[in-house]
Amino acid sequence: MPEPNPYHQHARLEYETEGRGGTIIFRHGPDTIRFYWEFGGGNAVALIFVPDESQWEAQTGLPLSERLPILDFVGARTVADKASGCRYELNGNCLEILR
Repeated sequence: MPEPNPYHQHARLEYETEGRGGTIIFRHGPDTIRFYWEFGGGNAVALIFVPDESQWEAQTGLPLSERLPILDFVGARTVADKASGCRYELNGNCLEILR
């Protein structure tokens, strides 16, 4: 059985919208990461742009080992908060919120 994701209990997201996009702000203790997002097309409801593995540490100041748990939290929480009935997939440097 996989270990529970610690971010699901202790982190939070804030959403800012500007036109057809905006920013999702991840907060966990002293850590803050801002992700740009925009509305998608076709099956993609929204696209959340994230640092790829080679840029993660430089852009977030957090270890690469935290990337997947954080992105899992961002995807799951965004679907729960903003896109009920959708799912998310990580594709490179993009979390896709899909119908």
